Amino acid sequence: MTTRVLQSAGYQVVAVENGAEAVRVASGDAFALIILDVVMPQMTGREAFQTLRAAQPGARVILTSGYTADIDIADLMQSGAAFLQKPYDPEQLLRMVRRVLDGPV
Repeated sequence: MTTRVLQSAGYQVVAVENGAEAVRVASGDAFALIILDVVMPQMTGREAFQTLRAAQPGARVILTSGYTADIDIADLMQSGAAFLQKPYDPEQLLRMVRRVLDGPV
């Protein structure tokens, strides 16, 4: 759903299967925004975020999850990531994307 919504809004999207692939793909190019699920195979979203942040300190990142009991959201936000709670609807996603893209690095 996320890919379809973003593409229909005119964003170019590169979708990957897991955290390790996200790091591999995003490490090679500069992306305007990286969206990671906190729970991903091979590497969690938090681990992928930390790895990408070290390589690209100015990367704009949204972390998303439906499992908020297992995450320290305040810690993620202090680290420079935005957080979008699942489930979210297309309008919530697009508002968050715009807010992160328009906000300070």
